[in-house]
Amino acid sequence: MPKESSVELEVGGKRVAIGAIAKGAGMICPNMATMLCFIATDVAIGAELLGEALHGAVARSFNCISVDGDMSTNDTVIALANGRAGNERVESADAPGYAAFRAALGHVTRDLAKQIARDGEGASKFVEVRVTGAATYEDAHTVGRAVTRYSLVRSCVWGEDFNWGRIAGAIGASGVDLDPASVAIGIGGVRAFEAGEPLDYDESAAASVMTAGEIVIEIDLGAGDEQAVCWTCDLTPEYVELNAT
Repeated sequence: MPKESSVELEVGGKRVAIGAIAKGAGMICPNMATMLCFIATDVAIGAELLGEALHGAVARSFNCISVDGDMSTNDTVIALANGRAGNERVESADAPGYAAFRAALGHVTRDLAKQIARDGEGASKFVEVRVTGAATYEDAHTVGRAVTRYSLVRSCVWGEDFNWGRIAGAIGASGVDLDPASVAIGIGGVRAFEAGEPLDYDESAAASVMTAGEIVIEIDLGAGDEQAVCWTCDLTPEYVELNAT
């Protein structure tokens, strides 16, 4: 499907626009992947600052998605700014409007990243993994990425199986130093694991959660205040068929 996103904001008293398009459906596990993204804006901004904003936006958007855990050598994200908005050229991080521009750019890249995950090859469900309570952002991101790349988790999502144990397995395999007794796991608001012990939960509610087109996996590491969000899709027989030849 076509993937596009745009926003308007004010920088230095001038209306500024950001528009972007992206391509990507398979071999997606950015750092980056088989993905192309082209961003255009009319803001007047220094190249170094634009690059800094773009790197920050990519780190918390495209580098937080996985369709299949596989990467290729073909990937590009480009931001082009022509300055036609007529604002006073932004040359420093504390310049008026830079924070707003950076936030808007992050919104656009996150929007496109989620569109790519939704449109993954063979996908029938969209999955958001929310990791909270981490000691560092890197820990939260590592755990989120581990879950989105875990084939057993994604297979369970396709099969509509409330198998929180697969999520626990992905967390444990992530390599992040954590105390299992501090970890909590839930899916779609149904908490299944907490304080090192499985919880009794409403099985009918759990089954209902898994039938939704969008699944939210909630993980609290109980180790700090940092958090991260990652996105993926389910692993379906159609994905295998599409990539079997």
